[in-house]
Amino acid sequence: GDLLKYSFLIGNEDLILYPYVTVNFYNSETVFAGQFSDRYISLFPSSEDLFDINLDCKFCGKFEIGAKKIIIEDFFGLFSLNYEIPSPLVIYVNPRIVNIDYFKLNINFKAESFSRSAVTGEDTGLFHEVRKYSYGDNIKKIHWNMSAKLNEIMVRQLRSTTDTNLLVIPDFTANQFSQESDTIVWDKLIESCIALSNYCLMNYIPVNIIYNRNKIGKTFAKDISSFSQIYECISESSYDYENLYPN
Repeated sequence: GDLLKYSFLIGNEDLILYPYVTVNFYNSETVFAGQFSDRYISLFPSSEDLFDINLDCKFCGKFEIGAKKIIIEDFFGLFSLNYEIPSPLVIYVNPRIVNIDYFKLNINFKAESFSRSAVTGEDTGLFHEVRKYSYGDNIKKIHWNMSAKLNEIMVRQLRSTTDTNLLVIPDFTANQFSQESDTIVWDKLIESCIALSNYCLMNYIPVNIIYNRNKIGKTFAKDISSFSQIYECISESSYDYENLYPN
C-alpha cells in the first residue's frame, strides 16, 4: 500500500541530437501496468532528462523494476540502436498486517476428554501455569482467585491437557490465471495467513505453519513475542512468487 518514487536519469554525452529515444521498463505488463509504460523522449547534445515514477505497491512480493532496454532511432528511421540493461533493480514489498477483531475458530477438544476422570469429572493433569482465557477454553479451568486479582479471566494450564493450536497450511500452488490475477490471489493468501496467525498469537493460541515451496518447511510460534518468525516465514514465501513466472 506504500507509494515509492522511482527516478530515472538519462544523459546524452555526444555532440549530436538523438531525436527519438524509447525507454522500456521491467514489469510494464504485470502489477505495475500503467506505471512503467514506455517513455519517448528526445536528447539534445550534452543534455540530460530526468523523470520520476510513483510506484503504488498494492501487492506483496519480489518485483523486478527499472529500465530494461533503451532504443535510439534517427529522424528518418534508417538505423536503430538497442541497449540492453543487463540487470534490473529489485523491490521487496512486505505483506500488510491486518488486525482481526474477532474470528470464530472451530476447535475440537476430543483429545482433552481422555485426560478427564470418569469418576470425578475433573481434569487429572498436573497444574502447570496460569494464562489468559482463550476462545474455546473449558470454563472449569478458570482460576477464579487469580481472575479476580488481575481483573481478567485467567485459566489453569495443565500438563496433561491438550493445548489449543492453530495449524496453517497455505497452498502456494500456481493457478491458471493471468500473472496479474494470480499475484492478487497470492497477496490475499499471504496476508490472510499473517492476519490469522497474528490474531491467534494475540489470544495465546500457538500457531504452526507447514508449507511446501521447494521443500517441506515448518515454523512454530507460541505467543505474540514470536510473531516475527511467522511473519518472516510467510513474507519469504511471497518473494518466491517470481519462481512461478520466470522471465
